[in-house]
This record gives sequence, structure tokens and C-alpha cells, in this order.
Amino acid sequence: MLELPSVRRGLPDIVAGAQSLTAQVHWIHVCEQPDMENFLNGGELVLTGGTGLEPAPEAWVPLIDAVCDSGSVGFIIELGRYHESVPDAGLARARERELPLITLQRAIRFVDVTHSVHKLIRDRHAEELRQRIAVHETFTQLTVSGADAEAIVQQVGKMLECPVVLENLAHQVLACHNHDRPILDLLDGWEQRSRDVQTEPRTAYDPSEHWLLTKVGAHDEPWGRLIILPGTDPPDRAASDHALARTIAERAADALALRRLIERDRETLEHQSQRTLLNAILDPGLTDTDELTAKARALGVELIGRQLIGGCVRIRTDSQPRATPQPAEARQREYIAAIERATAACPRVGTLIASSEPDRLLLVASLPAEQPDTEFLDSFASEIHRQLGELPWSCGAIVGFGTTTRVLPDVARSCAEAKHAATAADGWDRRQPYYRLADFGVHGLLHLLRDDTRVQAFVEHELGELLNYDQRNGTDLVTVLRVYLANGLNKSTTAKELFLSRPSLYDRLSRIEQVLRMDVTASDAALSLHVALRALDCMRGETSRPRGAADTV
Repeated sequence: MLELPSVRRGLPDIVAGAQSLTAQVHWIHVCEQPDMENFLNGGELVLTGGTGLEPAPEAWVPLIDAVCDSGSVGFIIELGRYHESVPDAGLARARERELPLITLQRAIRFVDVTHSVHKLIRDRHAEELRQRIAVHETFTQLTVSGADAEAIVQQVGKMLECPVVLENLAHQVLACHNHDRPILDLLDGWEQRSRDVQTEPRTAYDPSEHWLLTKVGAHDEPWGRLIILPGTDPPDRAASDHALARTIAERAADALALRRLIERDRETLEHQSQRTLLNAILDPGLTDTDELTAKARALGVELIGRQLIGGCVRIRTDSQPRATPQPAEARQREYIAAIERATAACPRVGTLIASSEPDRLLLVASLPAEQPDTEFLDSFASEIHRQLGELPWSCGAIVGFGTTTRVLPDVARSCAEAKHAATAADGWDRRQPYYRLADFGVHGLLHLLRDDTRVQAFVEHELGELLNYDQRNGTDLVTVLRVYLANGLNKSTTAKELFLSRPSLYDRLSRIEQVLRMDVTASDAALSLHVALRALDCMRGETSRPRGAADTV
């Protein structure tokens, strides 16, 4: 306002309160009454020629007090006609109260000042209204389009051009936008820094950290905080900019709260954050690990200097559950919660968990560098079985683990191994708390290679004629061959297991050799056929048939 030509013509001189010049002027009020406090409502800039002011110096102290107590943001007096100067007592009082006191050395037209200032105020209000409408439309569109918490936080950061963090009540980072600040610097020691900042109002400014904080959720039950880190104190920023930041923060908090209400029957924000992070870790193109480790640390899981193990949990569901099954999304939340309880029962262990498909969970476990991984796997798998066994619609789980690594880019391979181990173990004849690919020998290798066209061609070459023969004639010679090879070419045991007479078995074996045009008792032929049968099981999603299971042929 002081830069307006209508004011500059009066040669304004700031004689007190220069530190408060960033105050926002809500109105300009021309007042000549000695009891001017009766005409002020707060937020005004007082403009006077001094006609009604007492000339005595001692009258200035109560005048300054009255203007300050009314909430006015400044005081301008025209000198020369009624007052030659502001008395020292008035200057001292204005400086003490930090009230901007401006003197005009030349007479000006007050009507020009009020007209130009009020036009500025109207224009500012119109611009603020346009900004609020734009903010409202932006976050309404994000809500309607189903944007997740990460997208909402990113939008806040872009609009305010500064870092933004969304945290839960445990001060774990759910989503963040680092703007141009290094992510490691932004999240370094986040939990402790955040715990040190406590606010009562819904939206408040913390001067120690220069943070603008807004609670997210219902007024009486917030579930998190949205924290804006502008890096400067609001008095150093335009008041309108700070007001806009508050508007954006509160509107974003509303969008986040509404999003959570919409998603309350789906995964929580914590689980969304873990899923996003886990997907990034499993990306084959992973090279820069600093940002991922910082985000994981902000979620409470340390990935540096630790042993990292990929895991996969396949949940078995009972065909006749003890309780009415919940929807798939609700069950997944219960499964993840059960594994989180299992993690909590294992000290000094952290996990990132995400659902990859119905009734299957992927995880990355982080355990101390000095702890034997087998010790952890035994206790962790047992606890998973116990926790999942308590769910009324579950009848146990198959747990697979991959190779232990200390390098983050190798975690993707470990998770892939865990998935293969959990799949290969389904129906396996040996029951174990958990499985690794090494437990399956050649079957584990074939399971890994089951989609390889060369393996498929090998199976077709070895067994194709026999499979076609069974298909055409309604026989099951493949089963006879499987049991015969599994029993080490022992015909007596094979006949007994298949409930066949010896002559009937001999006849079937003879037919098998005719169809395959080979002697199945030859060591090389038996080995080749046995491997082909195992590969066929893997390709069909089956596993090695348990010994002793009879088939009717």
C-alpha cells in the first residue's frame, strides 16, 4: 500500500514498527475523532490529518494504546498543518507496541488513497476467491477420480512448491513429496522430529521447524497429519500466500479423509504405502536405492546393514469355513494384520507386506545382520501359521522364503524364489513350516523353468505320444508310468499300489514301451521320463504326487 502513487506523493516516512509492515490491511479508515478507538473494528489502517488529536505529547501514549488494542494494523498521520511531528513519547510507545507509524511530509488527497487501497483490497479478495475455487475444484477432481494419498500429497507439493509429508499417528510417513529437497535429508530422523511438534488446533504453524500442520480425519478422531515444510516463517511470506497455504492444506486434508472413508473397506493407507514401496523394490530396473531406503525407514523398516529375505504366504481357505467368509478385500486386510502380528512377535524384525493376488501375500523381512536367518525363519513361520490358524475362514498357509541377501537390488530375486517355493510346495508330500527352493531339488528347478519353451518341448518329445494315446483310448498309462518310476522300477510294489494283478501291470508296461518305442527300464530312459513327468506336473500347476496314493487305472 505504501508504494501506491497516491501515498508516495506524501513522502511517507516509517518512524516506528517497520518489523510489522507485512501485516495484511483489511480496510483503510479515515478518522479525525480523538476517541477513534470507538470507530475501529480491527485490521484497519488508520489515516488521519490529526485535526482531532490533542497537541499535548502525553496524549499520544493512550492514543497509540487505543489503536493497538483495537487491532488496527498501522497508523498514518499527515504532518505540517496541525502537527509538526510525532512526540518522542508517541514514537517510543509505537515502537514498544510494534505498531507501524508512518508520517506524511506533504498533504495528499485522502479520497485518492482510500479509492486506490480499497481497489487493491477488492482485487485481492477476488484473487483469493479465484484461488480458493481453483483449489476446491482441483481436490474435488482428485477425489472423484479416485486419486490415492500419494497423488493428493504430490498435488499439494506442486501447488505450494515445497516439501509435503503425510504421516499417521505413529509418525510413520505414508506419503511424501520432496520437491527439490533430497529425500534423505527430508526424512532423516523424521519420527523424532515429528514427535517434538505437537499442535492443538486443526491447522497450526510451528515456528521451531517452520512447519504448517493440519490434522487429517474426524475432528475428534484424527488418524494422521499433513505437514507442509515451506522452509520460511509466515511473517517472511506474504500473508495472502500463507492464507492460501492453509486453504490448500485443509482442503487436501479433507480429500485425504474422504478418500480414507471411501477406502475403509479396502486396504489402509499404511498398506497402500507398503505396497507402493514393495512394488518399487521389486522393479527389475531398480538402481537408486537411497530414496527407497529413506521411505522404508520412515515407515519403520530399516533396509541398510540388515539381512533381507523375500517371502510369500499362500493362504489355504476352507471349503466349509467355520464362519461366513468375508469379501476378498476384507480377508486380505485380516491376512496382512495377522502377518503384522507375527512380525511384532519377532523382536528386532521389520516387514513390508503387500497382497499380490487373492489369498497370496508378498513380503520383505528385515532382520539384524548378526542373527542367523534360519533362527528367524523358524520362529517367524511358526508365528504366521499360528496367527493365520486363528482366522475362522483359514485352514493354514504355505510359507515360502527366498535367498537371504544384504543388497536391496537382490530382494526382487529373493521374492521371486519365495513365490516359486510357495507354489511348488502346494501338495508336496513333506510338510514343513516353510519352504525354500533348495528343499525341492530337481522339482524346484523344473518349477522355475516350467514356462521355458525348451522344457515344454522336452516334455512333449518324451511324453507326447503317451499323452495322446491316453486321450484317444481313455486309458491312464501316464499314471502307471509315474508310479512305476516312483517305485524304482519295482513291479511288485507298483502293482500293489495300483491295485493291479502282475499280468495286468506287465500288459500296461508293454503297451507303454510300444507307444514310446523305448525300453523304460533302461537307466537313461527312466531318468529322462521321470524328469519329464516332474516337468509336466509343474507345467500343469501340480506337484509330485505323494507316495502311497493309489489310483484306479
